[in-house]
Amino acid sequence: TTTEPAKKPAVEEIQSQHFEMEYEINDLPLNVRTHILLRGVVENRVTSASGASVRTEGSYVVPQNKKYSKQKPLCVFIEGTCEESISLAKKTLDELKAE
Repeated sequence: TTTEPAKKPAVEEIQSQHFEMEYEINDLPLNVRTHILLRGVVENRVTSASGASVRTEGSYVVPQNKKYSKQKPLCVFIEGTCEESISLAKKTLDELKAE
């Protein structure tokens, strides 16, 4: 007799939801960008506060040149399994920006 593969539980389907957002930091003042880009600060604070994972993407583009640049402006890429984790990560980044 042939056995059918076991069906995956519904919980995995819920967990497979994927939400993401780009939080642009390119135009922030240098000291704020530097503070946000400090690996330990951002990753630890944002992840522990929200459960979302973050990474930096893009490169700094002089604001006057953004319109003509083919490079992606500097941003923090946020990924999470629910919209709430993305919102919490954004809130944490807003707080870091204000420090």
